[in-house]
Amino acid sequence: MLILGKYYQVHPQGFGDLNEKGRGRFKSWPDYLLGILSQKKKFDGLAKRGVLDRTIIDRACRLLQEQASLLEIREPCLVHADIWIRNLLLKNNQITGVLDWENAVGGDSIYDLARYSVSQEEDFNMSDVFKGYGAKTDKKFWQRFHLYRIHCCLYTINRNSEVAIRKLHQQKIQASIEELSKLEID
Repeated sequence: MLILGKYYQVHPQGFGDLNEKGRGRFKSWPDYLLGILSQKKKFDGLAKRGVLDRTIIDRACRLLQEQASLLEIREPCLVHADIWIRNLLLKNNQITGVLDWENAVGGDSIYDLARYSVSQEEDFNMSDVFKGYGAKTDKKFWQRFHLYRIHCCLYTINRNSEVAIRKLHQQKIQASIEELSKLEID
């Protein structure tokens, strides 16, 4: 993850999706993240068809909305927003490059960790990834991390039509909701 640290030193103007000049189109990071809530109607339709559990999705959306102030950051950094193994170039077990920047945003670097964790099997040990990230992993870090996991999962559910993928990501949302509850957010 050290190479990503170099990208995180790039600070675009604005938050969220970057335009051709590298500027985000949102005034704040939560404004960008809460955009996923505009898909609530789609999530409700999936719940009606039995694809999703409405209770879990409603709770996830409510948590993002209620905890938006926790996600405020002063200055955005360049975030890949689609980190997973197939987008990483590796040599001798070290990341030497990162591919596929089409989803890059101005935001919080913790988001990339959350996205990477969502792309892994649940039993994948993230401890080496967190060590390589080099950040202080205090309570606020973990709260943000799990809120970002929820966002990443909702984003994947919205963009992927495979029922199995949607159900898997719903399970990951439930796991993050449970972790947030332990961290006294519910």
